Amino acid sequence: MSLFKYRIKKVSNKIAFILLVQLIFSLNNFSLSQRKNSLKAYVDFKQFYLPDSKPLLEIYIQFVGYSCKYFPMEDGIQAELFIKYQLNDSMQNVVFSDAYRMLSPIMKDSLVEDFYELKRINVPFGKYTFKIHIEDLSDKKEGLDAEMLVEVKNNNKTTKFSDIVIAENIFKTREENMFSKSGFDVYPRINNYFSMNDLYLPVYLELYNHTKDTIFGLKQSVLSKNTSLEVENLTRFTKIEVKEVLPMIRKIDISQLQTGEYTLIYSLIDSKMNEIATTSYSFEKSGMYLPMLASEENVIIDPSFQESITDDSLKYYISSLIPICSPAETKNLIRVLKTKNKEMYRKYIQNFWQVYAQNKSSYEEWMKYKSQVQLVHKLYKTSSIDGFETDRGRVYLKYGAPSNIINRSVSSGEVPFEIWRYDKIQNYSNRKFIFYDPDLINNYILLHSDVIGERKNPRWQQFIQKRNSYNTDVYDTKDGILDSFGNKSGEFINQY
Repeated sequence: MSLFKYRIKKVSNKIAFILLVQLIFSLNNFSLSQRKNSLKAYVDFKQFYLPDSKPLLEIYIQFVGYSCKYFPMEDGIQAELFIKYQLNDSMQNVVFSDAYRMLSPIMKDSLVEDFYELKRINVPFGKYTFKIHIEDLSDKKEGLDAEMLVEVKNNNKTTKFSDIVIAENIFKTREENMFSKSGFDVYPRINNYFSMNDLYLPVYLELYNHTKDTIFGLKQSVLSKNTSLEVENLTRFTKIEVKEVLPMIRKIDISQLQTGEYTLIYSLIDSKMNEIATTSYSFEKSGMYLPMLASEENVIIDPSFQESITDDSLKYYISSLIPICSPAETKNLIRVLKTKNKEMYRKYIQNFWQVYAQNKSSYEEWMKYKSQVQLVHKLYKTSSIDGFETDRGRVYLKYGAPSNIINRSVSSGEVPFEIWRYDKIQNYSNRKFIFYDPDLINNYILLHSDVIGERKNPRWQQFIQKRNSYNTDVYDTKDGILDSFGNKSGEFINQY
């Protein structure tokens, strides 16, 4: 992934606002998207410390390049975005806010890459609600809004770690820029889901010390959440000399990790083997490889395959492949769509199924999938979104029909919701997806799932029971979850 610097034009410093409609919670971050062909972005937070100052909160935004609308420039194309965000404390007072327009890097029409925004703010220790709003100023569609809970931890220890940053790339700084930190340019990886193609974790973290002692032991370990045991060959002990601020870079080999959830842990140990400080990062590893497709140019047209797709439905059916595409192949798919070449479209679809079907008949597998695309369109389409673009449609196409569905469309205390249960997904049993309809427009959004790589929100029940929410502590595990006759979400999820 290429990374670029770009220009920022400030508009205002003190405006209150909000961000993307659809929240996709992961372990440490969330992503944002809303409607058909609209902007998509990922957001994450990391905490650092500065001498004699408030904690430093870094806000990362990764914009999915192909989801933006671009206007022509002399030497390429460019997108213009409007961003506004704020931090509210537990009493809903605005602690920090900002709003501005942002220009993307100038790109070539044939090569559109993801790009980033990074903001650093000093805030007191405490618990906050982060609200953000993003608009694509070249797109007439509505802006995207979302919010997320953020805690700036009060670490009073004189020796402590920053949060762990997993990087896309780390370079020595040649010219100071927004990614520069302690002499390095650290380009963050926001997604904490890794496939078998991901062989290493590039790590950046900082260690702070304000004691007379300077010699410590640093322990690196990777804990499997499946077994509660350390992965033996990834445990490392290093003797280090700690100063006021010590930046550390590590490269961890994860090529042999099996499918599952893991926690990367760094611990500082003194000469008496006492743990002085610790920091951790949770991530998930999938057992799937994500192969790129071969070139479409050498595909020999199969008449029976091609007769199954009319010219006016080519673009629709190419786009319908996105739910089962890898992230890398999605970019390839967008590249093909930009050609506006019907013959290339046909070759691409046929080539996709020759690869995806493996040893099965590509035509038969395509026809099965086509019928499923038509089914989810009938079941889940809305006035503005095709069926395969909805969350329920995507999950159905990717994992198949659920083993059981609980539908709760009418409740005095809860917004409409559905719970999908699968007996088996990959190597896992009894996996669940929870969808809800917060706007009451029959567009059910995925709120939470226990499937690797899907959105996670441990507070999903509070979102479903928003009709009963009132001004309580957003960090209280019972906040907004009232025990009343009409509230059934918790009861239903525990039945399975």
